[in-house]
Amino acid sequence: MDDRARVRPVLTPAQERDQAILDAAAARRAAGEKVRALRGADGVLRIYTKAEAGPAWTRSTSSRAVFALSGQLVLFAIISALLALMVAMVVGTASSDPGAAIVGIVVVGAVWIASVVVLIRSLVAARLRRRRGLPAPLPHSDHL
Repeated sequence: MDDRARVRPVLTPAQERDQAILDAAAARRAAGEKVRALRGADGVLRIYTKAEAGPAWTRSTSSRAVFALSGQLVLFAIISALLALMVAMVVGTASSDPGAAIVGIVVVGAVWIASVVVLIRSLVAARLRRRRGLPAPLPHSDHL
């Protein structure tokens, strides 16, 4: 048997607070809730539900992602303009074989639908966070 006293690391107050948040999040996850501990825009660790976190809930490691609501609105506008341009090209040309353009419209349409879903999730998340007074979570800041 080891009779030496166990040495506990000395935690700073911020580390103690973070550990308490992590413990609370682990307890809520054990109870079946879908929560994750994320750092807010102010750098403080908080517990967010999946709906409150929005796109920051997903873990994208190697790809670039647009998390800010303003960036998502700009991306949506660009994709909408591209889709409208492609539809106008197909409608405007009276060629007998618009097959390649139709494939492009289907692909851009699928991307447009995906951007609409992400934008709606972001708007709902922003509204839920505003109700609770939470800042937007930082992407890639999850601890649990």
